[in-house]
Amino acid sequence: MCCRAGAAPPVFADARDPDYRAMLAPIRAAAAELGRSKRYDMPGFHPRIEYVRQLKRFGVLPESYDTQRDPLDGFQADEAYYRSLWHRPVAGS
Repeated sequence: MCCRAGAAPPVFADARDPDYRAMLAPIRAAAAELGRSKRYDMPGFHPRIEYVRQLKRFGVLPESYDTQRDPLDGFQADEAYYRSLWHRPVAGS
């Protein structure tokens, strides 16, 4: 739609325009899917087992961590993982 006088004509006449509706439909479908799936920043998120396996492997999570029982802050877990990869020179080497 046109934002100011003298600009190009509107692309869509209004929200009933068939082309507008055709473009809007997949956007709404994607928004609905994002609302159904739990992302790591949402309550009730359970991480994938592959992710947990790697975090256990690098010592970020304890071996006893259970994806269904134990909470996980994805931001903190990722930060701890990346810190585990930092180079830490040994004094005197």
